[in-house]
Amino acid sequence: MKTINFKSVIATGMVTIITTVGSIGLAYGHTPGFKENKMAINRDVSKIKADREKIAELRKQCRDEHTANVTSSSTHADLIKARAELKKDKAYAYADKKELMRGHRDILNEREKAVTAQRRHVRDLRRGLDARLDEGRASALPRAERVILAQQELDRRQRALERARDNRNDDLQAVNDKLKDANTQPTVTERRSENLAMK
Repeated sequence: MKTINFKSVIATGMVTIITTVGSIGLAYGHTPGFKENKMAINRDVSKIKADREKIAELRKQCRDEHTANVTSSSTHADLIKARAELKKDKAYAYADKKELMRGHRDILNEREKAVTAQRRHVRDLRRGLDARLDEGRASALPRAERVILAQQELDRRQRALERARDNRNDDLQAVNDKLKDANTQPTVTERRSENLAMK
């Protein structure tokens, strides 16, 4: 009977603690915005687009010179250089993307380790609480409060981990979309329609 009353007191105390502590607490951490990486990717994408436009202009100029039988022009050499510049800018863009993903991966690893450590801590506290409750000791109430606080910290860390994953996925999708947009070339039918429009 004494143990049952003690357990009901503990349960009442835990409810009181939960209601008072409630949603207290700040987010576990803040995922950095990777602003520099994103700016570098944007610069690379704009360079890729400019390179593609330059290549298109040089191709047109080469065709025009070929139809006019101009043989001593440096346009073909400029076209080769523009293609090399495009290749270099693409390499920079993909390197910046890798750097961005590496930063996200480091943050995710850090958050996952924190969640794992906190889970272990909560599990150990619960085992101690269960042992004290089984013995009917009065020291179970402060232990119950520590379990609740540790569980709330675990919840905060898990939410931070989920936010970090969402941020990574959003950034990856945005970068992939930008690179895909920058790497698209006009199709053959679009080129033909452009040529017909020029005539």
